[in-house]
Amino acid sequence: MRCLAGGFAVALLVAWVPALACKLAPATVLTLRVSGNGHSLFTDAGLNGKTLHLAVDTGSEYLSLERQDLSDESQFYTRGHMIGAGAGLTASELGTVHGLRLGRLKADVMASVEAQDLHQVGAEDGLLGMSVLGGYDLDFDVLDGQLRLFSPIGDCSHPTAYLSGNLVVVPEVQTGSSVPTRLQPRIMVSIGGKEFPALIDTGSSISLISRQAAQSIGVTDSMLAKDRHDTGRAIGGKLPSFLHQFPEIDIGDLVFQNPRLEIAKLSGGTAFKVVLGNDFLSRTHFWISNSSETVIFQVPPAPSPPLPKGMGE
Repeated sequence: MRCLAGGFAVALLVAWVPALACKLAPATVLTLRVSGNGHSLFTDAGLNGKTLHLAVDTGSEYLSLERQDLSDESQFYTRGHMIGAGAGLTASELGTVHGLRLGRLKADVMASVEAQDLHQVGAEDGLLGMSVLGGYDLDFDVLDGQLRLFSPIGDCSHPTAYLSGNLVVVPEVQTGSSVPTRLQPRIMVSIGGKEFPALIDTGSSISLISRQAAQSIGVTDSMLAKDRHDTGRAIGGKLPSFLHQFPEIDIGDLVFQNPRLEIAKLSGGTAFKVVLGNDFLSRTHFWISNSSETVIFQVPPAPSPPLPKGMGE
């Protein structure tokens, strides 16, 4: 096992060769803007000739907007009501927003429309969630400030990514939940020798583990008393927590050493016990393959390579 910069140690890595039966057609490239705290990701979208600054949130099932950003009632067809499209959001109307522009894309998309001011929960003009992002394979090149969207064509059930070098391929998992989480990317991670389902959440500035999960691997109240009491921020509000250092997190064949995780109370209905937020994700180059239900990490992270000849954007 060899250690790499940034606290990574790699046990076994493979170079990935795209499956011949699958073609990933470039759909668009979005510029990622990192917020002042260094851990929240935003990009721009267009609606009604207005530019919206949206938080890129893989932890949210839907695109979430404020009603004031819709020009008239004909632009939003209501399909029903829901509770909480993203963490901490209040009751919402669920329907279809027409004519959203993302880069060179223009589409009608599923969305929740919020009555509350999304600026107050750290989302600026809204959330760009998985009702939009889930239709593509996603190349999150945070270090280079871009998110590339690819449309899978053909049989893409085998993991395929336009990345080079050493890659760690981790399958997504489905876990039972009382809330819809079909599109939210979740993988298994190992902490303290025990496996937990983890949410890949670009809408959270922090990585955290539930207090119940931490206790199951031996973290006691006396240990927490020595830890710094903290308040982490996720889209939707703040989470009172303790900042605790663990020996390592194993993600497939990737080992992240000496991570500091917030220990906080998670909602009882969540289908995950760990959240991998942008304090972790912003130091990696990762690919969410919605077509093959895998997440691919590039180690060490490097800028996205040019696309194959004839597939320019």
